[in-house]
Amino acid sequence: SGFARQERLKRQRDFDALFTQGKMFKGRKCRIRYRPNGLARHRLGIMVSRKHGNAVWRNRLKRWYREAWRHARHLLAGPALDLLIQPSFSREVNARVVRDELEELLPLLSGQEE
Repeated sequence: SGFARQERLKRQRDFDALFTQGKMFKGRKCRIRYRPNGLARHRLGIMVSRKHGNAVWRNRLKRWYREAWRHARHLLAGPALDLLIQPSFSREVNARVVRDELEELLPLLSGQEE
């Protein structure tokens, strides 16, 4: 399925909670902040800084991460989490690299909820 509205982080207070109460996991191409949300499903937010480039490039990066999430979210076991993905600055990324990174990181997060 796609990326439903209920699976998106939208409120500023949800983002703030991830920064103040969440934990962080670093990969090679991104950082993932996460915390349990007490809901029935995972929720995802993607934050891309302007230093990544123009709007076209930033939107492309977000699209790649959303698509990678669609394919890899089944690898995340355990209680539902709020996740915030922050790509690291790099021009050596493409959709395949992003997908491989999430497929590698999400199973590692499954044992880190506490």
